[in-house]
Amino acid sequence: PPSPTHVPLLPSALSGSWIGGYTLPEQPLEQGYLILTLNAEGDGLTGQLVYPLQTRLQQLADLTLVDGEMTFAFNNDIGPVQAVLAPDGAALSGTVTQGETASPFHLLRLGEASTEPLSGYTGLYAAAPDHLIGLYIGNEQFWVRDYQTGRMGILRPLADGSFLLGAGLQLYYPFVATIRFTVDTAGQINSLTWTPGDGSAPMTATRLP
Repeated sequence: PPSPTHVPLLPSALSGSWIGGYTLPEQPLEQGYLILTLNAEGDGLTGQLVYPLQTRLQQLADLTLVDGEMTFAFNNDIGPVQAVLAPDGAALSGTVTQGETASPFHLLRLGEASTEPLSGYTGLYAAAPDHLIGLYIGNEQFWVRDYQTGRMGILRPLADGSFLLGAGLQLYYPFVATIRFTVDTAGQINSLTWTPGDGSAPMTATRLP
């Protein structure tokens, strides 16, 4: 039987916005970064792709749910693309195919902006004595900076309560990491877990006073 954490493959369960993308050979990263929006309509689905860095919107064609998979077609700059995705928890994973070329396609379900003040997350977190991670608010955005690597970016909330860090300030695919916060018995955030997008081992950092 399927895991209870898996999203049932029903139109109502898949409705919402999903962030991620794909990378085809010789394609700039920003051309593969997208947001997929799905809407349940009766027993079926409609959907569209938004490419945020290109201010381009595209309606999906031939969207079907069959045998635990969702398939649809769309066009990019060099021709038609076929996508096949299956749910895995709060994620959709599969492939896109263009001609003879196939590429992984990954999406994470977007969440709503937190109703709690983001100031509750801000501060310095120590993964090691010489490895600090900073969380702060600037221009009404939630920022993270890894002071060891120099990487920084604006975080996007995901539906599972974690936050997404992408490959650039406004480029959220490829996924660099997801960040999940934990709280103590008093309800105060006391640590974070940094899970790299490349599948390497997660890193825990403790919040400093």
